[in-house]
Amino acid sequence: MTCADFEKILPDVVEGVRSIDQESHLKSCPSCLDLVADLELIFREARQLEGLYEPSPSFVRLSKLRRWCLRFGGLGGPRG
Repeated sequence: MTCADFEKILPDVVEGVRSIDQESHLKSCPSCLDLVADLELIFREARQLEGLYEPSPSFVRLSKLRRWCLRFGGLGGPRG
């Protein structure tokens, strides 16, 4: 397995889903091992932040509007 192959499956690896080939690559590649360690640290720290800050109501409304626009193709044609 190459580093490029390994990077393609990083989300699974960081969440703990690892094959024998992936484990073997980690044991033989300090760069990928460091990358996974850094990402695992970031994920752990991010989980601790969950719930500390509630988004403002306007942010929630704008987020919902954005998702709606992406799903349904915008707000319609030009006005005027």
